[in-house]
Amino acid sequence: MGAAAHLKSDWALWAAILVPPMAWAGDLTISYALVRWSCNHHTTTPVQMVTVATLVVIVAAGIAGWTADRERGPRTEVERAKFMATLGALTTVLFIVVTIAMAIPKWALHNVCV
Repeated sequence: MGAAAHLKSDWALWAAILVPPMAWAGDLTISYALVRWSCNHHTTTPVQMVTVATLVVIVAAGIAGWTADRERGPRTEVERAKFMATLGALTTVLFIVVTIAMAIPKWALHNVCV
C-alpha cells in the first residue's frame, strides 16, 4: 500500500511540473489552427474556450502536485518531493500568467479579422 501511494504521489508531482507547459503548447497550437475558422465564422468563442480549458488543466495539475503526499520515505525523498511540489507550483503560476497574457490578443481577434 505504501508503494502505491508513493507512485501516485510521484505521478502528481511530475504532472504539476510537466502538464502546464504541455497544456500551454497545446493551447497555442489549437488556437492557431482555429483562427481561420473563427475569422470565417465571425466568432472567437472556440478559441476562447480552448484557453479556458487550458487554464482548467493547468490549475488541476498544479493542485494535484501541491496536494501530493510529501511526508513519506527517507529524508532525501521528502526533500525531493517538497522541491518538486514547489517547482510544480511555480511552473503552474508561470504558465497561468503566460496563458492569460496570450489570451489577450485572442479576445481582440474579432476586431482584426478581415
